[in-house]
Amino acid sequence: MSKVNDMPSSAPLLLDDFSDVTHWEVHTTEGVQARLEVDKAGGKGLRLTYDFCGRAGYALIRKKVALRLPENYAINFDVKGQSPSNTLEIKLTDATKDNVWWVHRPSYKFASAYETVRNKARHFNYAWGPDKSRLVDVAYLELCITATAGGKGSVSFANLTYAELPTVGENLPLVAFASTNGADARFVVDGNPETAWTSDQGEKQTLILDFGANREFGGLAIDFDKDDYARDFSVASQVDGEKRWTRFHFVRNSKSGRVHILATESEARYLRISMHRSSRGRGYRISGVDIKPLAFGKSASDFWMNVAGDTRHGLYPRHLLGEQCYWTIAGVETDKKKALINEDALVETEKLGFSLEPFLHNGKELLTWKEGAHDHTLEDGYLPVPTVERKHDGLVLKVRPWALGKPGQSVLYVGYEVTNTSDVQQSGKLLVAVRPYQVNPTWQFLNAPGGFAPIYSLKREKSRVVVNGDKQVIEASERATEFGCTILDRGDISSYLAQGKLPRSVQVSDKNGFASAAFSYAYDLAPGKTKRIVLAVPFHAKHELVENVADSRDVAVDYWRKRLERVNIKLPPQALELELTYKAQAGYILLNRNGVGIQPGVRCYDRSWARDGALTSSALLQLGYNDEVRDFINWFASYQFDSGKIPCVVDHRGADPTPEHDSPGEFIYLVAEYYRYTGDKKLLSAMFQRVVRTVAHVETLLETTRTSEFDAEDKRHLRGLLPPSISHEGYSDKPAYSYWDDFWCLKGLRDAVFLAREYMGAGNKLTAEFERIAERFRKDFFASIEACKLKYGIDTIVGAADRGDKDACSTTMAVDPCLLASELADDLERTFANYWTWFSNRMNRYSEWTDYTPYEVRAIGTLIRLGHRDWAHQSLHFFMPHRRPQGWRHWAEGVHNDRLKPVFIGDMPHTWVGSDFVRSIRTMMAYEREDGVLVIGGGFRWEWMYEPGEMKLVNLPTEFGKLTFTARRSGYRLFIRIEGEVKTRMVLALPTFSKGMTVNGRPGVYEVPVGKLPADIVIELA
Repeated sequence: MSKVNDMPSSAPLLLDDFSDVTHWEVHTTEGVQARLEVDKAGGKGLRLTYDFCGRAGYALIRKKVALRLPENYAINFDVKGQSPSNTLEIKLTDATKDNVWWVHRPSYKFASAYETVRNKARHFNYAWGPDKSRLVDVAYLELCITATAGGKGSVSFANLTYAELPTVGENLPLVAFASTNGADARFVVDGNPETAWTSDQGEKQTLILDFGANREFGGLAIDFDKDDYARDFSVASQVDGEKRWTRFHFVRNSKSGRVHILATESEARYLRISMHRSSRGRGYRISGVDIKPLAFGKSASDFWMNVAGDTRHGLYPRHLLGEQCYWTIAGVETDKKKALINEDALVETEKLGFSLEPFLHNGKELLTWKEGAHDHTLEDGYLPVPTVERKHDGLVLKVRPWALGKPGQSVLYVGYEVTNTSDVQQSGKLLVAVRPYQVNPTWQFLNAPGGFAPIYSLKREKSRVVVNGDKQVIEASERATEFGCTILDRGDISSYLAQGKLPRSVQVSDKNGFASAAFSYAYDLAPGKTKRIVLAVPFHAKHELVENVADSRDVAVDYWRKRLERVNIKLPPQALELELTYKAQAGYILLNRNGVGIQPGVRCYDRSWARDGALTSSALLQLGYNDEVRDFINWFASYQFDSGKIPCVVDHRGADPTPEHDSPGEFIYLVAEYYRYTGDKKLLSAMFQRVVRTVAHVETLLETTRTSEFDAEDKRHLRGLLPPSISHEGYSDKPAYSYWDDFWCLKGLRDAVFLAREYMGAGNKLTAEFERIAERFRKDFFASIEACKLKYGIDTIVGAADRGDKDACSTTMAVDPCLLASELADDLERTFANYWTWFSNRMNRYSEWTDYTPYEVRAIGTLIRLGHRDWAHQSLHFFMPHRRPQGWRHWAEGVHNDRLKPVFIGDMPHTWVGSDFVRSIRTMMAYEREDGVLVIGGGFRWEWMYEPGEMKLVNLPTEFGKLTFTARRSGYRLFIRIEGEVKTRMVLALPTFSKGMTVNGRPGVYEVPVGKLPADIVIELA
């Protein structure tokens, strides 16, 4: 190893001095402006001036290069800028430009003077492309500014260099030297905790570690003696060949025992530990210095995971131990700030914010989440007001977050209730820690990276604690018995709690953000008695606390009861979980919204997509929330591009120009679906010209695959389709000719015809033109389906025309909302029969499957529409147990068989998944068929009708009017009443179980056309 490290690096090769603009190409996404010019003011380099123009997107410069990358290398450049904190990226691509590796630095803070950005081989990660193997031959290099904050600015680049590097080791032999008792210094590196270096009694002592050559490391842990340790000490490093020492850590008033030190991306030959003040004036004793690998300090989150792994389990949140932990949401509807609570009762106070964690000390020991058994509930079983109940021997702790106030002025309240469930008096402490971690785990990386949430300062001021200078934790119900705060160098707050005490400090600061604190509330409870505490954490600077904190949760509950009372369904007892989960999704969808923006989550997916918005809006319409859909349409439509393109997603930066070709069809469908439910001519009038422009944009896309190139045999199956895109996440490695896009396109074009007829009239010229466009695309699309069956030798519908894959989950779009069950009847029957065979095998091998996405619940509705009632209910038995935890009745975006596996799962609740569930369960109750018939009961089970009790759907919205359905068994008869003002023919499609049937006193048959309402139906049960 030492020989490898002694190898000199190659001299840096200057790839570009940035003196000539012509060496670089400038590329931007649609609507973003950028120019590249010589940075005359800086004396060297090129300046990229950009303006995102109120949109998301990127501006990049690209240079053609020819590099063959060794195992280890460095590509460095200098950068400065007058720019918002946008993302800085360096990308390497192969000759195809399909396979991309990058270094991605979100929210980069640009300095006013040049700084060198170093990118070593280990920093580059696979970004996208069909080939995930390590990139060796680089054909292009890109420097990119991607919108994080957005806005406009300028960034200058200079001195782009490349160098081949030797392999730097992490396991070099260590030699230790000490200023006194040097012979014993070897004991700090022998790996034996029973041996130690002991200094003399002098206050100033030095310990030096020599790696023998430069070594990369990510931190270290020093094991001081419990009695003779350093109160004040510092750590410095020295690179081989240099004389200067660089001090990277200084500790004042440290603790005994193990001290963890973060040293991200460090490299040195020597480490020096300088001790300045001892604990009791008798010198120092160190049993070991553990040099940690780079991964230890890769990020602050990784650092804390290593610290947590070194301590008693339970003192740190579960996700810091590398175990998945699930969560749900708390907040005020339409507010941009929301809290999370996980299944262990850790409450994250806002996005990227610190958390509150409860502990109990019963006078003998500290009780953590690890010692407790947890139950999880929603108020009334479905309102988005959650509870975690932690049970210990003789004690129960309930944690309940809720929020009140106007959006933009709301306050988070967290209630803690300790109940004595034993038959003897119990005394102890409720401890609520303020901790620098999120509920969102570190492996949640999109948009809002999870894990660490820095606390730089803490200060108690009367009945509140100020965090980071501007965030408050208010002791709302009563003043804490005790409060104390600390920083990691003096011991994390958990180390104090484990001893049943708090630090003495009531004010601390820490440049690393490693501060923590705790409130302590004493309790002395007779059997059956409860101690209640409420903390308030304002989401916003402008806020107002409620006067009656004790009853404020009831106010939040009452709000949601009234908000969801229109979701009025009652299913039989054996279907109670379906009923409660159906209702719960309505609350989660409404709560997840940011203003009027409909979005699938509040952390990773804190953005509004066209596809999520369209299908979630469809669910809202089916639940009776029309105004919310109207407001979303008006807001989202305002971001349409001048070209007529509909953005795939909109967030705080504006419209995202990424070409995802499902968006046009989804937007037109959304406008049409809203109109079908409401008949709102005003909205139709406001949106019609946008629909016209969207259709024109779709036509320009379709023309790209109608050229002579697509007459060739190898491309004929692609002719007339939308061009490749990454709207389907399964094809994010490389854009694909996804049928997901094409089904949406056909639906959108047909809905454009519908809207034109409603707005312009059936005989209008524009209506006729839309009909021609829609029919031409239908023919091309259906021809592609047939061509793909021949090309790939299959008899089912593929997921992507250029891949020939199976993707029943996305093919569900053909059935609903595209309503092609009749036109593609045989193809769809074979596709979903094939899917069911695969699904059944997965259910039968329950312990063997790895993961899936619960978007798949949309297949339930498809199976019902295709007549497979039993398959639909069998699939429910697979999906329902994967709500995690069960009592919160929602799904993450990803479900893994290994419940504790630490992997990305998207947001919780993920309300696009929730909307798919709503649409499927609503299909069980009623659905609109492609021939304009309303089908009732297509997914009802025989048991639902036969068992005693009443089933009721009250004012269920449909495209044809509101429906009320009541079913009640009496003896051997089932009495059904259908009411409402439904303006279409209805069909009652119940499971086969009757001896006879009458409708309004006249004989009926199994599938009963229902005429004039109300209709009374009597069924003779078998």
